[in-house]
Amino acid sequence: MGSFLLFCLVGSLIGGSAMYGASQDHHYFVGQFGRLTEVPFGLWLYSWAHTLSQLVTFPLGIVAAFRSRAPEKSWSRRGGGAV
Repeated sequence: MGSFLLFCLVGSLIGGSAMYGASQDHHYFVGQFGRLTEVPFGLWLYSWAHTLSQLVTFPLGIVAAFRSRAPEKSWSRRGGGAV
């Protein structure tokens, strides 16, 4: 959850994500809503790696959240001690 919030915060601060950006002639751009912003290579590389990690870890987190739920109790009165 924290990583996703950091991803959103950094993306907002730098003007987007490298996945929606471009690189051309040693110039690196992040993109958001069709607008490109030039950033240093290190920041572009960080954005690219963080975006890829979110594509893997965010769905895994959703699956883990559903799998960790306690099983629901049966609605049946049979076997529950009721007479």
